[in-house]
Amino acid sequence: MAVVRAGTSPLEVVTFVRADTPRVPEGLALVAEALLPPGWTLATSREPVPESVTRWQLRTWLYRSRGITPQAVSALIDTIPDAATRMQARIDWDDAPIVLRAHPLLETLAASLGMSCDDVDQAFREAARLT
Repeated sequence: MAVVRAGTSPLEVVTFVRADTPRVPEGLALVAEALLPPGWTLATSREPVPESVTRWQLRTWLYRSRGITPQAVSALIDTIPDAATRMQARIDWDDAPIVLRAHPLLETLAASLGMSCDDVDQAFREAARLT
C-alpha cells in the first residue's frame, strides 16, 4: 500500500509497504489504489482497538503519554457525587486486573481528562503494545 503524509496536498508519498503491514503509523494515511505500483494492494483497515488492556498498561500509558498519574484519576473518582457509584468506580480503578474498553466509567473519566472516544481508542492501541 502507499503510505502518505496525512493532510498534504498534493499527496506526499512516504513509502510503499506490503498489504500485510499491521498498521499505518500515526500522522500517515493511505492513497488511492490506482496510484499503487503493479503487484501491490491497498489495505484500508486500521489497527483494531483491543477489547481490554491490563491495569499496568493503561496506567503506564496515561503517565508516559499524558503525564496523568494514578492519583489524578483517583481524585477524579473522588468527585463522583453518588456514594455507591463512587465506591464501585474506586474498586474498579484500584482492583480490576484488566480495563475493558467498553466499561462505562472509562468514557466518563476520559471526558474529564479531555480525551475523546478516538483518543481512548488510540490509547488502548498504544497501551496494548506496552510490556
